[in-house]
Amino acid sequence: MKQIDATAVLLGLASALSVSYSIISDCDEVFNYWEPTHFIAFHKGMQTWEYSPQYALRSYAYLLPLAGLAKLLALIGFARPLIWFILRGVLAISCAIIQGSLISALGSAVSPLVARYALLAFICSPGHVLASSPLLPSSTFMQLSMLVWTLWLRNRCALAVGVAVFATVATNWPFAALLFVPFMLDVFLAKGIVWSVVWGLLWGAHVTAPVVLVDYVFYGRWLASPLNIAMYNTGIGAGESAAGRSVLYGVESWHYYATNLLLNFHVWVPLAALGAVVMAVRCCSRQKKEKGMTGVAAPSARRFTFVVLSPLLIWLAVMFRLPHKEERFLFVIYPLISIAAACGCEAIHNAEGFFCGGAAKVPGKADQDIAASSSKPVAMSLLRLVLRGLRVGMWCGLLLGASLTVSRVAGLYVYYGRPVFRVWERTMAAVEKEESKSVSACTGADWHRYPSSFFLHERAELRFVRAGFKGLLPGVFNSTSSIPPGMNDDNREDPHKYVSISECDYLVDSTDQPLAANAPRPREKLMQLNGDAIAADQLAFESVSCYPILEAAMSRAPYRSFLIPPWSIETHEGRNTFVQMCVWKVVAGRTTD
Repeated sequence: MKQIDATAVLLGLASALSVSYSIISDCDEVFNYWEPTHFIAFHKGMQTWEYSPQYALRSYAYLLPLAGLAKLLALIGFARPLIWFILRGVLAISCAIIQGSLISALGSAVSPLVARYALLAFICSPGHVLASSPLLPSSTFMQLSMLVWTLWLRNRCALAVGVAVFATVATNWPFAALLFVPFMLDVFLAKGIVWSVVWGLLWGAHVTAPVVLVDYVFYGRWLASPLNIAMYNTGIGAGESAAGRSVLYGVESWHYYATNLLLNFHVWVPLAALGAVVMAVRCCSRQKKEKGMTGVAAPSARRFTFVVLSPLLIWLAVMFRLPHKEERFLFVIYPLISIAAACGCEAIHNAEGFFCGGAAKVPGKADQDIAASSSKPVAMSLLRLVLRGLRVGMWCGLLLGASLTVSRVAGLYVYYGRPVFRVWERTMAAVEKEESKSVSACTGADWHRYPSSFFLHERAELRFVRAGFKGLLPGVFNSTSSIPPGMNDDNREDPHKYVSISECDYLVDSTDQPLAANAPRPREKLMQLNGDAIAADQLAFESVSCYPILEAAMSRAPYRSFLIPPWSIETHEGRNTFVQMCVWKVVAGRTTD
């Protein structure tokens, strides 16, 4: 009970850290999930082309529970920014509960040591802090996949199959079903094809029918959004390559994922590699009933490695080959990395007992000295010393990893999260003082940093001004069932998504001037592209509030990746460069000097 209580407390603290300090790292989370959620609850938001009934790549069923909760909280009287944090808290708490269940299952079915080290990986890696609270299919799928592994470890296969089907359909992210291929093969072998097909069809019907019905209500026609998004991203029916049309939104080289894994899991990455190797060796060894180096009985070790750890390698092999890469695409394997790393940690922990006997007895082994002999005392003592040093080195690495986690999460919040939230809070306060019934809050180059309409005053409307972006921007959400104008599925710019800067009451954007500038002005590119309107109406930009924000392109690692005070918290050549993110009041009739 004490161990369960400690686990709950630690995971609860990690959840609180995620809700409070985890940034919105992807504009896709805002415009494809938070905005339609806000529209369902409050009939106001921005719409991407994926939600046009013409394409229908996204499912409203995924958003409906949180939208309903948001509406209920608003009726109680909660402010919308607070509602956003509460919704995020719900996501983080659900993740913590599932993580706790998985840790308990690992302790019972695999090894208590693996469970303890997995807990450390969950709370001491930036990846889990950043992935537990976003409103993203990959984050939700990550949580549901942990529930699948938990149920499988507890031998509740029927329910595990149901959760796997639910995760694939309800999150509208069918690609991630690839993770469950080993699991389904294991179910086929353990339960038989007939049992597997019957339960698969039953769960499929129970999950798919409500999703299709919800989408029919919102889109106004029968469709299958999981099928639509799968066809778009694979290029089926459009003559595209295997990568589909996702390449329109950027391509990255293979080291993009390698860098992200090292940033988000640092010391856990080599430990996960070690764990994978150790478990592979265990699988190749002769089957014995006693427990070995990882504390897993050999037959179970093979199934455990195949079902839980092999999806990690499968997913990495596929994702590294795809040209379009996003950090969130790796969320689904974060628990698997942690479990593999936990197996690596346990192997190091038990290495002395396994090779030398004595000090660290292996569960299930007879009380005998495996390798010591009177003829080689020096060699055995040296080996024992090396293995003890390896264990000490591992713990030093874990302590370093915990420090890196705090530094990473704090750095992202200080560099990006805090200035974004503060500047939009100041925008809400400024709009509150306006007497006009409708206020236009515009943004330019920083449109992708918009935190969602939960942080926009009810009397304000979000608008975009030209700032150099050449892709397709979201439009105003008017209806879920009518086809909005100016949408396309090949990321072509729509000029009608922009307004003249003279129509803006406030402008929220960052500068390209040094942090010490006394009178910060919008970026030069924005001023040039909107020069005619600025000159014609003699527009001036009165600074309301400004906050320092990191200019990543002009900053260097590791200072831009981690908070390293005092060297990384101020502009310094060769380290970090900060500019100002501001909210300006746009005033007509006089020009800015």
